[in-house]
Amino acid sequence: MKAASLRIATLLVAALAAAGAQAGPLDVLQGLEDLGTGKHRWEGAIGMTVGYGPAYIGSNDYNVGLKPALYLRYGRFSLSTGAGFTTRRADQVLRGLGVDVWSSDNLRVSLAARLDSGRSESSSPALTGMGDVEGTLRARLSAQWRPAEGWLWVAAVSVDALGRGQGTVGELSFSREVPLTNDTAFIWGGSLTFGDGTFMRSYYGVTAAQSANTGYPQYAPSAGLRDLALSIGLRSELAPDWVGYVNTGLSQSLGPLLDSPLVEQPLGWGINAGLAWRF
Repeated sequence: MKAASLRIATLLVAALAAAGAQAGPLDVLQGLEDLGTGKHRWEGAIGMTVGYGPAYIGSNDYNVGLKPALYLRYGRFSLSTGAGFTTRRADQVLRGLGVDVWSSDNLRVSLAARLDSGRSESSSPALTGMGDVEGTLRARLSAQWRPAEGWLWVAAVSVDALGRGQGTVGELSFSREVPLTNDTAFIWGGSLTFGDGTFMRSYYGVTAAQSANTGYPQYAPSAGLRDLALSIGLRSELAPDWVGYVNTGLSQSLGPLLDSPLVEQPLGWGINAGLAWRF
């Protein structure tokens, strides 16, 4: 899977180089200088989100969560909790601290870093005795392509930057935004996620010690697909400085997950909504 991750990263760099004939790479050092001189205007959003869904992909235990949402952007730099809010720019939200390293009219390549809290065995009764998955810092490389108005395709690779056993995760996704009115849009899309062997064993494997604690059979999954997700939603400009959204989706466990004793319900669903003030 490490080789596959390198191949994906190479493809992203190749896409960057191919598009470079039309627009030169952004100078991140110049962006830092702009940050110091106040060349750009700060943009942001702050709000709350509420969601209902499985404790983890494949879980039969559903929880309700209420979380604050934050999004800040200055030029090519952004900071986000990943709740889905942006400013008035038509961007995909980069979770954590992100920077656009290159862009053209329809292609953007970005780097981001975020804290990943891992998984606590207390998050679901099914995980009792499994122990916690240690938190880490994740580094993510992504390429976003807009082939036509309203369409967005994304390829991304996320790695465990601290080597704490969380492995590498890749994702291919798309979304389509259809305006319903001047202020409201219908959004639908899907994603396919895969993980390397380290990720699969940390989240869906069962070691001998864990088997003794839980009674689950031992299981050592290999690299493979994790899940296929589909979603639909609405986003609306409720006022000049207020935005709200609601969406729902399905997630189907795939590949090695289907043989994991931790996967109780391969087909899961969830719904979430949010409200934010933008400035």
